[in-house]
Amino acid sequence: MYPPARPRANAVTIERTRPRSNAVTRVVLPGDLKAGDILFKHASSSFVSKRIKAGQGTHYQDTKAALLDGAKKNDQEARDAGSGSNDEAMVSANMPSEAEACDITHVALAAGRDDVLEFDEGGAGKMKILVSRGHGFVRGPMSTPGRLGKTYEVFHCTHDGLWQKAVDKADLVWDLTHADPTKKATEQPRTGSYAVKSVLATARHKEKGPAVNLNFFESTLNKWLVGDKSKTSDDTNVQFFCSHFVLFCYLWAAAEVQQGGTVRGLDFVLGDRARVSPAELYTRIKGSGWAFFTYMGTLKN
Repeated sequence: MYPPARPRANAVTIERTRPRSNAVTRVVLPGDLKAGDILFKHASSSFVSKRIKAGQGTHYQDTKAALLDGAKKNDQEARDAGSGSNDEAMVSANMPSEAEACDITHVALAAGRDDVLEFDEGGAGKMKILVSRGHGFVRGPMSTPGRLGKTYEVFHCTHDGLWQKAVDKADLVWDLTHADPTKKATEQPRTGSYAVKSVLATARHKEKGPAVNLNFFESTLNKWLVGDKSKTSDDTNVQFFCSHFVLFCYLWAAAEVQQGGTVRGLDFVLGDRARVSPAELYTRIKGSGWAFFTYMGTLKN
């Protein structure tokens, strides 16, 4: 892992601390969304949302400890080299509370103005997802029925190359799974489905999948493109859950951005495994992502 990058003296100023309790709430409207924005949805009254919220405590604690430990090591290395560093203090200042992080139970990605992609178990209905492939991958405006009445915290990626590539990857997954406009989602040559097994494994056992790199992403894409086209094959049933999909796109983007050299701090912020809980992704972005992401405000849909 690479420690979080310290902004250069001439860098664009990015908000580094979470809003104080008495601060004016920043309001984000659907039309304010920009490509690459990450939308973190607060828990709702649904049974699934409540269960996700209740089970994320250890995910938050593990992530917080890892980020603080990495920042502390970076500060020590800087001191040993005779230079200054306050990364541990910065991470501590930006770190969300456990209650705040665990209240985030879903994540989506904006592909443009009021254009949002997500893998959502609620949109298609749980039974459809369990018994049939091709359900759970949703794209559209915030006026989509399943999004009405929900509240989101919005973060914007300030690294142009990163968000552009992340959106390209999200668009690619969408296009692959919606290649034939004459067919229903369940009848596409390649389907996009909510990954029930993966989300359960992540929630219960903290299984985050393999460590990823550019070769991993290229081989995954190749499997999707040339895999067995039969309906019994998982090669052409592209499966994600919410935060898994968003981080997968950003990790793939980061792997390509860093082909010409490491971008200091990027691997530290994103980690190296995609199948993380909503609380972990929120803690990473808010707690250590100041050099790459800025908080835009709250979207009450």
